[in-house]
Amino acid sequence: MLAGNTLADGSVPYAACYGGHQLGTWAGQLGDGRAITLGEVTHEGLTWELQLKGAGPTPYSRRADGRAVLRSSLRELVCSEAMFHLGVPTTRALSLVLTGEHVIRDLLYDGNARPEPGAVVCRVAPTFLRFGSYEIHAARGELGLLRQLVDYTRERFFAGRSTAEMFAEIAHTTAFMVTEWLRVGFVHGVMNTDNMSILGLTIDYGPYGWLESFDLDWTPNTTDASNRRYRFGNQAAIAHWNLAQLARALAKVVDDVAPLQRVVDRFPHEVASLYRHTMLRKLGLSGHGDTAAQDDALLQQLSELLQEVETDMPLWFRGLADGNLEPAYYTSPTPMQRTLVDN
Repeated sequence: MLAGNTLADGSVPYAACYGGHQLGTWAGQLGDGRAITLGEVTHEGLTWELQLKGAGPTPYSRRADGRAVLRSSLRELVCSEAMFHLGVPTTRALSLVLTGEHVIRDLLYDGNARPEPGAVVCRVAPTFLRFGSYEIHAARGELGLLRQLVDYTRERFFAGRSTAEMFAEIAHTTAFMVTEWLRVGFVHGVMNTDNMSILGLTIDYGPYGWLESFDLDWTPNTTDASNRRYRFGNQAAIAHWNLAQLARALAKVVDDVAPLQRVVDRFPHEVASLYRHTMLRKLGLSGHGDTAAQDDALLQQLSELLQEVETDMPLWFRGLADGNLEPAYYTSPTPMQRTLVDN
């Protein structure tokens, strides 16, 4: 079943249709080109959607084969599990199955395609609904379907709250997810609206990576190398832009758009607050009381320092946690570096 070769009793597989803004441009209809939902499983009061990735073509494969190679499947399994254990909201991987067949892929995109081992990964989440699931109906003017989907979403995942309240919760979980990315130095690489979960989960692990040297402009996505739209330091801004696109879709089925606009306007402040709290927590500081101003000044100094030195972000914080601030961590300390160490 987890290889896509048989179905469980009652399973009615489907591939979802959605749209999306890709690299800031409306891309029209998209969909699960190589992902097939087997169904839902309820266990201990929780319901999980099981989705196979790489099991074969779907109606949205767009002339592709719908397959996946072991290399990318293993990356998704290992990364999603690593993110979960790092405390970052994410989908998870249930299984990884070798198909025994080879798939032709161009690893380096240089015209030298070659066969690679095929694999199927089963990924798990409460739902794989994404911003683009709503955008597609709004773009097509299918307002009846859009209302039906919004009502289903509200009742199923947001305890029957109003659409505005649901959108506020989506914004909050999205803000938390992005600040958690920043906390661990993760760069998603493909923050299109069709890759944004309504539950604030990290989904669709394509070109992703973690920072080594602290570089706000770094992106693992080679197709975004010129504009660096989805670079590390721009992820909060992109999340804000993506939420605005979701708000535009939801605006077509609400009587008052003002609450949606207020959520969009408040988002940068919410991200900033969460990021401040997260970074203070990494440094072991409270950020409250008489030391709040000093703590904020230290955060600013740290940000400038990490950029100036381009030090390895994970190793720097690991060294700080170990109490290891030996001079070997720096070369020719600048006055700014000296100030931070002294503080």
